Amino acid sequence: MHLIGICLGFIRERLGEEALQDLWRKDFDDLGLASGVFKKMTPEELATAVVTACRFVSSPLPALEGSVPFDVEEDDEKYVISYRHCGSGGLFRREPNSESGQPWPVLEGTHDWAYGEHVNLYCPHCKVLTDMAREQSVGYEVEFGANPPSEPCRYIVRKRPG
Repeated sequence: MHLIGICLGFIRERLGEEALQDLWRKDFDDLGLASGVFKKMTPEELATAVVTACRFVSSPLPALEGSVPFDVEEDDEKYVISYRHCGSGGLFRREPNSESGQPWPVLEGTHDWAYGEHVNLYCPHCKVLTDMAREQSVGYEVEFGANPPSEPCRYIVRKRPG
């Protein structure tokens, strides 16, 4: 965690906050997520992929072993995945820097790729990913909302075209 926080702060300091969006887009491009993979997914497959990612990100958290860090609700219009214990950006939201005891740096500006809020430097990766899905014209809306640290983040996958 400490090294990631330092690296993100260094990128922001040297290249500016917009470079963080570029970093997340490049990361997802390198993973093949810009190749149209979202176009091939049904809403149910995308919701399943989100749950799988939530499990993966939470797996290193020993306090969560044997527990489910998210809830999935479904109705006729959407899937809502509420993610309580994010093992990446969520840790930056909830816990101070272990070296300094200070909160992790947050964005100084507001950006549409970062919820339009002053969030920590790591959390925008979820927003960038859902924006990429939307750009691929998957035909249905994918939303991600970051909430205050005491509340879960939420992915919403709509079942019908937006």
